[in-house]
Amino acid sequence: MIVSAGGNDALRRSFDDERFGADLTSIVGPLVAQGVQLVPIGLFDLARSGLVPDPYAGPVAERFDRLDALTGRVAAEHGGVHVGNHAHPLVADPGIFAGDRIPCNARGHATAAANLARTLSSLLTRSEAQDTAPLE
Repeated sequence: MIVSAGGNDALRRSFDDERFGADLTSIVGPLVAQGVQLVPIGLFDLARSGLVPDPYAGPVAERFDRLDALTGRVAAEHGGVHVGNHAHPLVADPGIFAGDRIPCNARGHATAAANLARTLSSLLTRSEAQDTAPLE
């Protein structure tokens, strides 16, 4: 299950770490318990792109840092693999965002898709290595 969540929450000054973590866990927990592989996708950091006005960029960046850490924590707690777009080298490039500055444009989506493919490849490689490991 691929999950991308929390961006609109993190844009709000009222972003609540505990509530977001609990909400995300309530969504993914039952699915993971049924054997679903969790793959949360970290969001690009809009605040560090230069597209968020200076008075707001710092607080928004801090909330997106917390969001990414929370998403990674929930992934780890549920045996998931977090796709780390938040710290991607292109995160500061305003050219990956659409004209309205919120979603990614085609370049941003291609970058996220490539990062997802790399992450899933590492997951498969790790799984194959476990399958071929000698029994002890």
